Amino acid sequence: MQKLQYPEPIETRRSRVQSVMEALHLTGQIILGAISAALNLPPESDLCLRHRIGQQSTSTFGMLHYPKLSANDAANAGRIAHTDEGTLTILFASDYGLQTQNPSTRRWEFVEPRTEHAVINVGDTLRFMSEKRLKACLHRVVPLPGKTILERYSLAYFMRPEYDAPFTDSVGRMRASIDWHVQKYFRSTGTVYGGKKSSNSLPRIPGYSMQCLSANTTS
Repeated sequence: MQKLQYPEPIETRRSRVQSVMEALHLTGQIILGAISAALNLPPESDLCLRHRIGQQSTSTFGMLHYPKLSANDAANAGRIAHTDEGTLTILFASDYGLQTQNPSTRRWEFVEPRTEHAVINVGDTLRFMSEKRLKACLHRVVPLPGKTILERYSLAYFMRPEYDAPFTDSVGRMRASIDWHVQKYFRSTGTVYGGKKSSNSLPRIPGYSMQCLSANTTS
């Protein structure tokens, strides 16, 4: 596999970043093992078997930067409402911004950021692999009303299944993980949720940037 060249601050810390990614993947496996037990899945259907370390997947470690914005600029800024395409998202954030939609009330609620804590989101493929017993988390990023956005950083590990991991999607089609990833990646530029454009979408945050590292990167 070809070694990718990353920006200097990451490249000089490649081994450390790789260790963090592996630790987060192992954390995800622990969660998936507990979910498999809670769902009474047979050993051959354990979710961990579709998320083995060292196997090709689209798992990604993302470093996200939200620049400082005035209250006026922040009023119309945000990231569109969406569900993550993968299995689990392990998110660390330094400040408020993340909202999830309460499935009962349909109201948007801020998620409190806590030091040394991570937010765990269920994604589309875990919904499919659990036969819809688990629901994908609809979420977005918006400023606190009337507040100036301070410079904000977050780290996210997007845990996704191995390329050929099978599951049945929301319309009953048998899919391979890589096919679902490619479809939703291109569809996400049009902000599609459940086949329809989201009415909760917002303009992107000016200056927002995201640097991603593939979990398949060689050291």
